[in-house]
Amino acid sequence: MVVVSGGWVKSVVYPNSGDVIATSKMAAKAVLICRPNSHPFQERSLTLDQPVKIGRSVARARATPNNAIFDCKVLSRNHALLWYENGKFYLQDTKSSNGTFVNNQRLSKGAEESPPREVCSGDIVQFGVDVMENSRKVTHGCIVATLKLYLPDGKEAKASPSTSVISSVGMVPLEDLYQLNQYLQEALQREQLLENKLATLQRLVETTRQASDLGWKALIDEDRLLSRVEILENQLQMYSKNFAEDKLREELRKLQEDKCQYQGTAKESLRKMLQEKLEAVQKMQDLERTLSNTEDECAHLKELCERSQQDLKDLALKYSLQLQKVEDLTSKLQETEDQHREVCERLEQEKQELQARLQEQLEAERALQLRLEALQADGDMTQKQLAALQSHLHALQPNNDIDTKIDLDSFKSTDSTATQVDIILERIEPDNMKEALQNTQDEIENLRSLLKRSEEELKESHARVDELHTQLEESRIQEDSNSERIRELQERLEGLELDLELDRVESCRESGDCDKIHVSHEAGSSHAKRLKADIAKLEELLAESRGKKRDAEAEQQHYQHELDCAKLKMKKTTEEANMLKHQLQAAQNQMQEKSESVTRLHEQMHWLETSADEVKFQVLQLQERLQDEQQRSVQYSEEAEALRYQLMESQQSAKQSRNEAEQMKDRLRAVQEELKHHAGSEDNKSQEEWIQVRQRCKALEADNARLKEEYRALEERNLVLNHNLEACMLQCDSESMSSELSECRMQRDQICQNLHRLQEEMVIVKECYAQCNEAKTQLSQDLASLQQEYSSLISSSSIVLWCCLVPLIVVFLGIIVMFYPTLAFITGTSESEHPQ
Repeated sequence: MVVVSGGWVKSVVYPNSGDVIATSKMAAKAVLICRPNSHPFQERSLTLDQPVKIGRSVARARATPNNAIFDCKVLSRNHALLWYENGKFYLQDTKSSNGTFVNNQRLSKGAEESPPREVCSGDIVQFGVDVMENSRKVTHGCIVATLKLYLPDGKEAKASPSTSVISSVGMVPLEDLYQLNQYLQEALQREQLLENKLATLQRLVETTRQASDLGWKALIDEDRLLSRVEILENQLQMYSKNFAEDKLREELRKLQEDKCQYQGTAKESLRKMLQEKLEAVQKMQDLERTLSNTEDECAHLKELCERSQQDLKDLALKYSLQLQKVEDLTSKLQETEDQHREVCERLEQEKQELQARLQEQLEAERALQLRLEALQADGDMTQKQLAALQSHLHALQPNNDIDTKIDLDSFKSTDSTATQVDIILERIEPDNMKEALQNTQDEIENLRSLLKRSEEELKESHARVDELHTQLEESRIQEDSNSERIRELQERLEGLELDLELDRVESCRESGDCDKIHVSHEAGSSHAKRLKADIAKLEELLAESRGKKRDAEAEQQHYQHELDCAKLKMKKTTEEANMLKHQLQAAQNQMQEKSESVTRLHEQMHWLETSADEVKFQVLQLQERLQDEQQRSVQYSEEAEALRYQLMESQQSAKQSRNEAEQMKDRLRAVQEELKHHAGSEDNKSQEEWIQVRQRCKALEADNARLKEEYRALEERNLVLNHNLEACMLQCDSESMSSELSECRMQRDQICQNLHRLQEEMVIVKECYAQCNEAKTQLSQDLASLQQEYSSLISSSSIVLWCCLVPLIVVFLGIIVMFYPTLAFITGTSESEHPQ
């Protein structure tokens, strides 16, 4: 056998009973276990070496423990397929009329083939739905089973993540919302039609009731009058023949007493009937008020549904816009982070460059300081030489005669002094150089420690700019100190030059030997030129260092400006990210509120469906009552026609009954006694039945009140659960939302399960309440029939009474007619007494 389903073809072979199948390898197995709410069936063990068909039993395929054929009327012949392929189990609905469900989720729409659905061990599968026949009011259950799956190696397959009924709150697609809107509109239209039909039926019932009451009253009045006339005629004839005046008076007195008694009982019964009628009218008014209230609630719920639908559309649009904004802002945030990273890298690189430049400046400053120290040492040496020359010139003034000797001695002395000065300078210079080197090394160590501290501080992102400022201030202070030292050295050099000039002038004045002074002047001028050249070079280096310093300051300001801009951008992006987080959280809260409103709308829709079912049930009851009233009116009309015919026959028989008046006289007393006895027994029996019916009605009303209290308690419990769920959702903190979301979902699932169970209990209670209402209506109908029988008994007793009275009246009139000549003779009104 070949099974074609969708886009795949499977070969399904059903082995004969006599064939022996040798399995070369083990096959996968599936076990269907019956659940309590399912149509009863035996546990099935299926071998899935080939696709297994699930369907209804027919003559060719009967239900056995090793196949998936069920004796269930709600299944189709080819309902679904179950097979094993590539380590997975699949279930497919093959165009079944009542559908296939896995964990309360339908695989396909009505009469459509579903795609293959993977199933897991422990899933709850349902084939078909519960169907109720309207003719016999019998509910046919569906197949609900727990699916256990076993792999070919004998191990149980993986379990489903969740086999419970998961609420689809927060995951409602727009198509389902539109479909729900259409269902609500159709339900409202059907409810409006039912309300119109109910109003017309109520009007028809009222008109038929009034017409039947009027016809029945007219018929009863007519029957009473005719029967009264006939009875009076019969009694008059009978009493006119047989009764004397005393007996007639006694009989009339008894009849009058009976009449008063029967009138009292009739008034009491009429009072009870009127009271029951008023109660029925009051109940009808209560039903009309409840109907108007349900109409108002339905209109209000319709408005709420439309409003919520519009809110859902707006919320979906806002959510999409928020998602777009979030995506844009995340891209912007990523760009700003990249820019910040680039700026940080560039600042780090510039920091390294600045450190290198600072090192160069320090080396240049160190070289300048060394040269300045060397120049200072040269200046000190020249000053000492000049002092030695001055002392030598002062010594030459008193000995002008011996110039040559003195000159030679002076030159020797000068040479010796120069050598001494050089020796002293050589002795002094290494110490100064060591001190200078020690100072420079100390400064270098200080700078290194500063650099280390700056490196450590630069690792912290927020302290980078402050450290650069501190370094800039230190460099400025050092530059100012260097410039001050250079200025002091220049002033000292100028002072030395002035001292040299003054010494030259004084030496020229004091001595006459110009040649010697010229030689010393040339030596001093050459040394001064060297000093000036060195000073010029130092000034150039100072200007160059100042220019580099200005460039470094400009670059530092530029980098500082860029760093401030980057900080502002980072601040803006963080603010935007925080704002987006708040907006996203607000959107999530709105989505949760909308999901809660959708669940409330689902519950209200379920309540509307139940109320619509109740209204339908009431309409059916009213239709049945209307049909009963119509049948009764037809019966009443037929009975009226029959009574009229009987009246005509009784009028004809009245003529014949005049001859039988003699016999009625003897039987009158026996009939009266039987009538009294029968009336007493009937009254006692009817009163006992009435008391029993009253007791049953009170018991049913007590049961109804108890069921209403239970239903109210269940509704209050449902409201408390909903309030607890809302409180739990509102009390969730934004920081712990991700951690507590799973717990809230579990609690929501448990609450949904409890709500589902409570709804099932509420449906059961409503069914019990409907059964009690049906029993109450049946009892009210029985009570009405008993009241009618009681009224018919009263009317028959009154007819018998009049039948007894009429012969007496007739007899009395007959006696009067018979004794009229005697009375006329006694009273003197006879014609024979006139004078002749």
